[in-house]
Amino acid sequence: MSSSISRLVFLYGVQPSAQEREGVLTTTSSWYKVRQQGGNARSRGGTDTDRQPVAVASARTRPTWDPPARSFDRAKTVAQISANLAGRSGTVARLARRLLERCVSLTEEIRALEVEIRELVEGIAPALLDICGCAPLTAAKIVGETADVRRFRSKDAFARYNGTVLLPVWSSNHPRHRLNRAGDRQLNCALHRIALTQAHWHPDARAYLQRRKDTGDTAKEAMRALKRRLSEVIYRALLNNATLTDHNRMPTAV
Repeated sequence: MSSSISRLVFLYGVQPSAQEREGVLTTTSSWYKVRQQGGNARSRGGTDTDRQPVAVASARTRPTWDPPARSFDRAKTVAQISANLAGRSGTVARLARRLLERCVSLTEEIRALEVEIRELVEGIAPALLDICGCAPLTAAKIVGETADVRRFRSKDAFARYNGTVLLPVWSSNHPRHRLNRAGDRQLNCALHRIALTQAHWHPDARAYLQRRKDTGDTAKEAMRALKRRLSEVIYRALLNNATLTDHNRMPTAV
């Protein structure tokens, strides 16, 4: 039981009062009792009637309101949590307010970094942002992992580097393509995110996937083929941006 108090002090640097300490110990003890009763009821094959007190006790320990997942960056969710914590006292409420303030601070920092990253990508590789499914963060990952695209002698060399080269295998005289685990996995992950987005929203990509499936490819094999085509699109976009940047840097004639 005392480990719960020690964990609070170690993680959050707070020293609860005697009343708060007793409350934490009581809550922890109740939780262990409920869990032990539930385990005993399951082990002896108890009926629903045996488990009913355990279910009621568990329902009383659960929070009455749970915010939606991945919603702490929304002002509406933050306002609801703040209103729910208003007027509450104790260690749990104080820690919840501290965590909420930290989430708000991180959200503001993330949004500021996203704006900065977008400005950098628009100056280095604006053509990537014109590709469906390539958001500023994904474009920044591609630019960072690729470095200078002119170091690749061809689109095939770039595909080999990012791990989208199709590896043929034969099964029952039917050619297939297995997963390529080589290459830069961070760059491959960025291409995979673009492919997933296009598979849902881009008409040309959806039509291409359907044509591959009609020829006998599985869903995964069709997705690998789409990523290979996207590798060529991204290679051309990066190459055009590099050429345009060099042209802009050339000194004008006097």
